[in-house]
Amino acid sequence: MATSLENLEQRITKLELFVYEIIGKKFDEIDRKLEYIDKRLSNLYEKNESDKAEIHKNIGSTKTELHEKIESTKTELYRAIESAKTELYGKIESVRTELYEKMDNLRVSLIKWMIGLFIAFTTLIITAMWAILSFAIK
Repeated sequence: MATSLENLEQRITKLELFVYEIIGKKFDEIDRKLEYIDKRLSNLYEKNESDKAEIHKNIGSTKTELHEKIESTKTELYRAIESAKTELYGKIESVRTELYEKMDNLRVSLIKWMIGLFIAFTTLIITAMWAILSFAIK
């Protein structure tokens, strides 16, 4: 029985070594898979961070471009408004000058008409008085 006990011990030892070897291989395999997953997660995190930094950079540059475009558009609009205002002031001034000239011409015309009417009526009155006086003297 001693040999069978030793034989059993050897068998158990072999089985234990076999089990430890299989379990060790499985743990090594699991460890490799976990390392792969860890590397993938690290790579994804780095890519995510770089993408996030790039997006922030793009947002900043786009924001700057928009501000520049707004400022340039605002400046152009101010210039256009100023030129339109200057042009309108010029037109208003020319219309005002033209109106004053027309009013002066009309005033002169009206004065001439009034003088003409005055002379015409004065002539009529003088003629009528002459006729009355001539008739009265005869």
